[in-house]
Amino acid sequence: MNAIKTLPLAGWLSHDRPDSLPVAWQDGVTLTLGDMRRDVSRCRHRLYQQSAERYALCFDNSYRFAVALLAVLYNGKLPVIPGHCRENLLREQACFFDAVISDMALDPGCPVVGPSADDSRHPLPLQALAGDTSLMMFTSGSTGQPKPVIKTLKAMDTEAGWIADIIGMQYLRHPSYRIVSSVSHQHLYGLTFRLYLPLSLGIPFVTDQIHFPEELSRQGSDAVNLIISSPAFLRRLDYTLPAPGCAAVFSAGGPLCPDVAQRAGQWLGQEVTEIYGSSETGVIGWRRRRRQEQYWHLFHGVRLKTDAPACPQMADTARIIATSALINDPMGYLLDDHIKLNADGNRFELSGRRDLTVKIEEKRISLNAIEKRLCMLPEITAAAVLPLERNGRQRLAAVIVLTTEGTTALATIPRPERVRQWRKALTGWIDPVAIPRYWRTVSQLPLTSQGKTDRRALMELFG
Repeated sequence: MNAIKTLPLAGWLSHDRPDSLPVAWQDGVTLTLGDMRRDVSRCRHRLYQQSAERYALCFDNSYRFAVALLAVLYNGKLPVIPGHCRENLLREQACFFDAVISDMALDPGCPVVGPSADDSRHPLPLQALAGDTSLMMFTSGSTGQPKPVIKTLKAMDTEAGWIADIIGMQYLRHPSYRIVSSVSHQHLYGLTFRLYLPLSLGIPFVTDQIHFPEELSRQGSDAVNLIISSPAFLRRLDYTLPAPGCAAVFSAGGPLCPDVAQRAGQWLGQEVTEIYGSSETGVIGWRRRRRQEQYWHLFHGVRLKTDAPACPQMADTARIIATSALINDPMGYLLDDHIKLNADGNRFELSGRRDLTVKIEEKRISLNAIEKRLCMLPEITAAAVLPLERNGRQRLAAVIVLTTEGTTALATIPRPERVRQWRKALTGWIDPVAIPRYWRTVSQLPLTSQGKTDRRALMELFG
């Protein structure tokens, strides 16, 4: 592999890169580093009129998001990346920020700062960023509620360098190179690969997230794309479409089955590089699926060790601790996955998650969080949510117990209409892929002899 030098965030705007350097592609228009320098200065002027210390960044457009991120950092404030742009959830997270920066019509219950079009003010100087400069992100909610995670710029800079090392291609400076992504910058994988990596390498990114295979195909065979994707998107590829130009393709969020990895790699002309990690740990491992290989390789600087069990009889339940420069706690982070370490200590196998959360379309979904939301509806007194396999895809099913009022209402309203209303009520709180597709109503939830919800009995309700 050929190591590639990356530029830390503190140098993205102040380094001697020319103003003409392409930074982003938006609707066929090239946005340059000069544009970004000017737009960051505009946003900083706008923020100087505010008293907030913590700003939530809510943009779908990656360029505008990057401008706001840099403006907040250079003004000495804390950027908060909430993980979404949903008004209801922003209100729930309001204790973590003082204001929102967005180009959307949002009412989160706090001041909203819009983008500035004022170009009359002089550019602001870029002072040095403090060594402990950080940003706040959120986990995807594996324990029912998203948890805040602090990421230092030093750790983000380090992570970008590690990722560039596994790309190992010195010709990334090719003028046709660009980053295309089907994942959001609101989560760590998208933020790192879709924004941090290209800006660190000096290559442009496409500002809008792609959602459909047709959009990927339209990137054209003449462009040299680094594709940032997920197993869910790669499974939906249409191999009858013309393949876009591709120099590398990444996938994260869940294991990629060998068949999809092989077919996607053949269509794109590049092996898929899978990434394993989490919001708390950053990247941990990577692999390319050659000859059905199951092993993951550790990123440079990551170490895994077995947590000593409380007693020898519990050896089979021992968990793995990850340590690296990307993890805040020097004692490391206890992983939620079943991991088998190779004898050399540099490779490992994954064999599923330990917790009860599930992944739908590579998004980590807390079943408890959905159950809690269902029980907040006036017609529902108890609920259980479980994953179902249907036609090769995982969906969620809900089993609910109605209140007296709910039972009365269901008697007068057709069941399909009532289910539609429940799904609609969840829309403002739950990710669309996490809204239950299948529903059953029971008089009480089945229990085991230990008084716990009987998941097997629940599964039998759906045949």
